[in-house]
Amino acid sequence: MPATILYSTQSDINILTEWINDQPNLMWIVCTDISKDSIKFKFEDRVSSISQGTHSIWIKGQPLTVIVRIEDNQSVEKQVTENDHWEVNGLDLSQIYEFQIRPWTDVTCTEVITLDFYDLGCEKEGSLARSCLSWLGNHYKSIGYPASDEANRTWGRLKRFIKKNTVMEKWSGPINCFYFPDAFLQKESGRPIDKNSFNLSISPNHDIDQYSNWFQKYSD
Repeated sequence: MPATILYSTQSDINILTEWINDQPNLMWIVCTDISKDSIKFKFEDRVSSISQGTHSIWIKGQPLTVIVRIEDNQSVEKQVTENDHWEVNGLDLSQIYEFQIRPWTDVTCTEVITLDFYDLGCEKEGSLARSCLSWLGNHYKSIGYPASDEANRTWGRLKRFIKKNTVMEKWSGPINCFYFPDAFLQKESGRPIDKNSFNLSISPNHDIDQYSNWFQKYSD
């Protein structure tokens, strides 16, 4: 599964956010409301900023199949397009940490890019967290679920943008990582760098009331 390791501060991430905003074939999947047993989503062409956490970006072209309910351990799916709103319910969201603001899709979905963005690290005091862009790619091509040409082209453009606007360094073995300008400056000035961890303590946790407070604070 293709992934790109990033280091970005809160000010840096605006560089990437604006690039995504300007792509005519990309839309943000935005959480609009949350309660103890349901969560609502919609598509947005642009966002003014993003907070630390997990974000989903839809590659337009084909309807997106999303899971809207779990019944008797079976998922109920729905196809959505850019003007649709949808709700996921029938879940105990307080027990599902990874939900955050990420919609549920089929395991073979190749039309969503995931951005995990964190500035505040946790491995050392004051450290810079690791961020990541990931995409399913052609992981399931061998069983009949290849990525579309549009998705392949979009991931390629995104990688070229990252390389052009960051400083590349070795991360581990053959794997590279990419520092946006302020992140690189802070690293060079002595800020410790997290190797592996996302700082999940700054994201919503299992306390749904705390999650709701967090959502209200950071939503546009």
